[in-house]
Amino acid sequence: MKLSEFLTLEAEAILLAWDDFAATVDHEGAALDKQALRDHAGEILQQIARDMVRPQTAAEQLEKSKGLRDSATTGPDTAAETHADTRMISGFAIDAMITEYRALRAAILSLWLASGGGPSYQEDMQEIIRFNEAIDQAIAE
Repeated sequence: MKLSEFLTLEAEAILLAWDDFAATVDHEGAALDKQALRDHAGEILQQIARDMVRPQTAAEQLEKSKGLRDSATTGPDTAAETHADTRMISGFAIDAMITEYRALRAAILSLWLASGGGPSYQEDMQEIIRFNEAIDQAIAE
């Protein structure tokens, strides 16, 4: 199964892994309940899955590699931007927020590969590249 499909079909398992890890992140702010820990994670996953299936030009890929906002994304703040804002208000330092994404990336790739991965090695590598770009975009946002 393609990684972009896996993100949608296995969203709940991925979000449970997010919950488990987010609860362990050490930060100086107020304790967060399960709902606050998960807050925008589902929307972030949906955005990543949509991004991965959307055609991408070489120029758009270059924009992402430089941490620039995707030219296809316009309008109000993205879920990742809103997530960052709420984490900062809750007392999370930037390194704690980045740690969440690092753990999310590792959990998703581990779960996907454990499920059998995608149809072929070459396609899997393309999926992983697009996934990493989308995660990095969310971090930049």
